[in-house]
Amino acid sequence: MFQPGYEELAFDAMRGSVRTMHYGADCYAYALVSSGCADVVVEADLGLYDYCALVPVLEGAGGVISDWTGGSLTLSNHENSKGRVVASANLLLHSHALEILNTPAVSSDDIFTLSLADELLAVPDGHIPSMFPPKHRN
Repeated sequence: MFQPGYEELAFDAMRGSVRTMHYGADCYAYALVSSGCADVVVEADLGLYDYCALVPVLEGAGGVISDWTGGSLTLSNHENSKGRVVASANLLLHSHALEILNTPAVSSDDIFTLSLADELLAVPDGHIPSMFPPKHRN
């Protein structure tokens, strides 16, 4: 779960900005973003083992993956990232997701120790997700 305070407010901001959300997809969510079938994944409380292998996959597919501040997901930056990961299909979506995640009215200094992982697979509001073939779009 996203912890009360900064994470919960950031999650609420993202939830209010997307058209569709899916929960519990784990690494499959990153495969969906990498293949163009989803736009954004937001997670908290990930360990190095949860995201290290995903970085080259996402970036190799043309996507962008970082912590919630836009910092690199590296071994040396794990302490700073606190296991908070956002992955996007492209740089424009990533910039927008980071802006949303960093708009809560709580300082990033209000950081909590996390105990449970949760994720958000999101599609920006007003955007028709690429997971729907053209014949099914409105």
